[in-house]
Amino acid sequence: MPFMSSKEIRVGIIGNPNVGKTYLFNRLTACESCVGNWSGVTQTACKAKSKQGGHYEVLDFPGCHAIREYKPDIAHQDSVHDLEQQIDNNQIDVWLNVIDIEHLEKQLYLTVQLLEAKQRVIVVLNRIDRLPAISKNIDIQQLGKFLNTPIVKVSAKLGLGIRALQSTIEDHLNVEQQKHDHYPVQYHASIERLLTKTETQLGHQATRFSAWSALIASDYSEKPPAWHFEPAIAERMHPQHLMTDEMTLTRFEIIQRWMHHVVTKKAATRQHADKHWDHWFLHKWLGLPLFFSMMLLVFWISMGVGQLLQGVVEPLLRMLVIDVPGLLCRDFAVPQVMALLITQGIGLSIMTALSFFPILYVMFLALHTLEESGYMTRAAVVMDRLMRWCHLPGESLVALVLGLGCNVPGILATRHIPNHNDKVVTALMMPFMSCGARLTIFAVFSSVFFPQHAAVVLFILYVLGISIAVFTGILARYTGLVQATNAETYLLELPAYQWPSLTVGLRQAYQRSQRFVMNAFAIILPVCCILALCNHIDIQGNFLQIPGDQSIIASIGKGLGVLFAPIGLTAEHWPLIVSLLMGLLAKEVVISTLSIFYMQMTDPLQQTVGTLATLWQSNLAEALENAQRWYAYFLPFIQTETPNWALYFNQQHISPQAVMGYLIFTLLYFPCVSTLYATARQVGWRWAGFSVLWSTLVAYLCAFTYQMVVQIPLPLYDALWLISLGGLCYAVATGLKWFIRSKKAESAPPQVAP
Repeated sequence: MPFMSSKEIRVGIIGNPNVGKTYLFNRLTACESCVGNWSGVTQTACKAKSKQGGHYEVLDFPGCHAIREYKPDIAHQDSVHDLEQQIDNNQIDVWLNVIDIEHLEKQLYLTVQLLEAKQRVIVVLNRIDRLPAISKNIDIQQLGKFLNTPIVKVSAKLGLGIRALQSTIEDHLNVEQQKHDHYPVQYHASIERLLTKTETQLGHQATRFSAWSALIASDYSEKPPAWHFEPAIAERMHPQHLMTDEMTLTRFEIIQRWMHHVVTKKAATRQHADKHWDHWFLHKWLGLPLFFSMMLLVFWISMGVGQLLQGVVEPLLRMLVIDVPGLLCRDFAVPQVMALLITQGIGLSIMTALSFFPILYVMFLALHTLEESGYMTRAAVVMDRLMRWCHLPGESLVALVLGLGCNVPGILATRHIPNHNDKVVTALMMPFMSCGARLTIFAVFSSVFFPQHAAVVLFILYVLGISIAVFTGILARYTGLVQATNAETYLLELPAYQWPSLTVGLRQAYQRSQRFVMNAFAIILPVCCILALCNHIDIQGNFLQIPGDQSIIASIGKGLGVLFAPIGLTAEHWPLIVSLLMGLLAKEVVISTLSIFYMQMTDPLQQTVGTLATLWQSNLAEALENAQRWYAYFLPFIQTETPNWALYFNQQHISPQAVMGYLIFTLLYFPCVSTLYATARQVGWRWAGFSVLWSTLVAYLCAFTYQMVVQIPLPLYDALWLISLGGLCYAVATGLKWFIRSKKAESAPPQVAP
């Protein structure tokens, strides 16, 4: 059926946070946007053509609880402001107002606002599959009479009711918009007269919503509000109330009256189960231990399954991208430089990037399970107690959680923090949140040097990073480096517990892992090619058949060995030192850098021997052997087989203590230049430079402290060293606090006595 309008039709999806808007967006379009059972999944508006021939464009907006009638002058353009612009300018033809059927009463407030703004609305009651589990019966027909707008029941997660919704959208678009003479909420007669008068003054395009905006704006102006001149309203209003209070209370009173006719309660079952689980997960003392135990379980499963898949896939992958190309280069007498670029440049970069995939895939799947079940929102509530110590708002918590995936989007998410000082503290804490790229480094080294305790090592590193981040926030506030503000309580709507969708989890884990691997490969490929060449060229420009201590890269690493000796890395460990420098470009290239150096130590130009058949037999046998010992990847007391490339580490006699110092430094020093640029954009280059210096200093001190403790295993000495270091830090912090206060006192304008 053709649409009546020839212009591009736009359908907007609006609703409270965590009601399933993005699930519905994916159903109506061919997109696979990220979904989750917590608030704040969608940060910016997304748009795509509909599945039904692309007749209309669908826009998915971030969640909001209400539209602001009063819009003060704000310095940043947040997502709510963008959404309000769409409503004010009538840029959306039809709004799909998604409502969680379990929270109908609270979420109808936004529906009332849209109808008062004369928007074309289709109410979408989502999650109808959970009706049997909740303690309510809902009369959909009666609700439709109250709202005078179409209502469609769907389950976006399971795909129920989607066809009916698509038909309703088309029918609604093919009907000319009628004039709204009726609003769902009728206010007091005196207020109705004032609203009608205000609409007349605003012109023929005015709506009930715009009239409310004009009246509320007068409450905040220096002139007396307009309703002061209406005696009937002045007598009705509470002395301490504004017009916005009267408007909000009246709307909720009307909605409550609707609920008496629409909702019928029945025996509660699901709520009691949720409260039972919340009693443990949100417990004052057990909440944090349960959270850390859950994270340890995630790391254990991810490392076990991920290493198992890696052990099966990696031999076959090495044969395809390194051994076979090397065999062809040998048979066709390809020049050595070209063979080097093919095997150690292109081939090794492909193998390195794809080797991340198994561990990341299992990790993202495990995290998605926690997110979709509803636990991660509870974890955010538990972690909010730590944020209070830093005097930070809830927006900071959201940004830091995003930083666990990648620091760059975490830094960019600080734009939603209204206070600049809170934004600065969050940006200073961000580099210590271990991102996915650093996870791959920890996973590789843990599987080689700590195969029996790989999950424990990962857990310790994550806890250390979070602890240093909290310490940074507390220190910044304590010293007065960043002025403290009153932290607001972070309000989160706890979603109901639910079984995660395996199909969605597998698909999203694949998409997130694929995105990471593709982005990493774009950086790893040129770095591998350059490093492979520089590892075969000496400082005089001569080509080296066997790379070693005479190459350009080796000379740079040896020169910096003196600086890294206190953390356990000497001049003979120059590949590790160079990898730290390359990590400033992107942490994704650290493993590829090490692979180039260590693999070329025994097979410099990857001169593959044997035939294709022998290569296939040897690599297949290695993969099958790793698969047969699957249990060894999950049981910490069973020694797993050391990968072949670990032998190159052993040739330099790298101790586990030096590796742990290397991992601590990798965890805490500044992530990458992309994070530096993102930090400078949000808080300025001065704070970005300070963040680089502070994170590097903390990384050096922590790695050095670890080496001091393990090199001298005397409990009394270690205790004295730690106490002395703590006292020194406290003295420096106190001195810095005094210095900052004295500088502020000198710069403050003198007070004039009255």
